[in-house]
Amino acid sequence: MTSPSHVVVAGTRRAWSPEQKRAILAEADEPGTSASAVARRHGLHSSLLFRWRRAVLAEQRAAV
Repeated sequence: MTSPSHVVVAGTRRAWSPEQKRAILAEADEPGTSASAVARRHGLHSSLLFRWRRAVLAEQRAAV
């Protein structure tokens, strides 16, 4: 018996504009909202949301 092959579809990675990232991060920062719920609503992993947040904080620190 052969195992099914794994198919990778090219072009499935989404690109988020800086404005979209800021809007999603702002939504996650609202009181009473969890970052995980916001991530699920937008179809992304919560780890990506936290990575974006760390990148924004690093940019802010570099600007100071």
